[in-house]
Amino acid sequence: MNVWLFTRYLLALLLWLPVTPAFAEATSTEIEFWQSVKDSGDAEMLDAYLQEFPDGEFTELANIKIRKLSGATEVNYLWCATKSAVIKQTKASCNQLGGKSFDNKDSALDEKHRRNQVGSQVDLKTTQGSSEVSANDQPLNLANRPWCVTAGGVQKIGYSSCFEKNGIPTRSKTGGLVDRASWYFRDAEEDKALAISNNSVGESGWWSTEVDAVRRALFTCHLRSSAPESCRVINVNGRFEEHSNAQQAADQAFGASGPIADLTGKYYFNMNYQGVDGTLRVKVEGESISATLETCLEGICANWTLQPNPWTASGRRFSGKMKRGARQAGWSAKEVFFRGAFSKDTNRVVGLFGFYEFEGKKRSSAN
Repeated sequence: MNVWLFTRYLLALLLWLPVTPAFAEATSTEIEFWQSVKDSGDAEMLDAYLQEFPDGEFTELANIKIRKLSGATEVNYLWCATKSAVIKQTKASCNQLGGKSFDNKDSALDEKHRRNQVGSQVDLKTTQGSSEVSANDQPLNLANRPWCVTAGGVQKIGYSSCFEKNGIPTRSKTGGLVDRASWYFRDAEEDKALAISNNSVGESGWWSTEVDAVRRALFTCHLRSSAPESCRVINVNGRFEEHSNAQQAADQAFGASGPIADLTGKYYFNMNYQGVDGTLRVKVEGESISATLETCLEGICANWTLQPNPWTASGRRFSGKMKRGARQAGWSAKEVFFRGAFSKDTNRVVGLFGFYEFEGKKRSSAN
């Protein structure tokens, strides 16, 4: 075969072969997520993509962008196994997550499975098919919720029929709970749970198991609601299930009220599962609240400062973004969302720092 015929044959072959577009395996959800974070210039948002899609089509690009943002020329990423996920992290970041590092994913998956088998049990009161379950003295009031959010939209059918359709009862056709529930049903994650209370717009938890998703949704609802005893998970993975945790709801840090000035002081706490210690310093001047946080792991510390104008409620809860200072101690995130709830006597604090849960005690009334 001469060169001319060979060239024609090769061109014909190339034209006949199907073309596989780049990132053909990426789902529409993953692509949408990546498009929303890829140009943000925020390492925390890129980290969120890696945690959401550890095997995603854009993980290498995300890692490259994170390295550039952090100024690192070369970062050794390993497979990190925690109780809730298997993700690629540096060894230091994995330690902060309370995880264990592995060179290969199979070993990490085995470790995650082991942790779930031997992990602590969650004390949940569980029923199916019931519209109201009493936790202590305050049931979830659904009588005034005639609207229902389902995977198919919003309709006016009443809460009993709503549960039959695996929906979320709401007071109106629009509003915060409608938005949250609609987003919950659209999300493709497998293990998720949504909790509501008598005055909460809905708290959802996404984890590697249904039990973990239920536990986190309830914890977040207890943390945010001024009526924590009414918190119920009413949907798990798109189906109606009702769960409550009366013991946790009775924690003195949840639902307390009092003057905001009482929060001034120094608090020590640890972050559950991760072994990270925290020192929180709160200062209140008039109606203004400021706070700093030092997080330490084995003596290596990072410092954070609460951004101005945090959200406050009843003087015993505040939340807002905390910005990382010069000391980062392995934290790639520049900003992390903080949410804390304090007991009536302010001696106990419980909350969330980004991904991490924490609980601790007041050590001094001076900051």
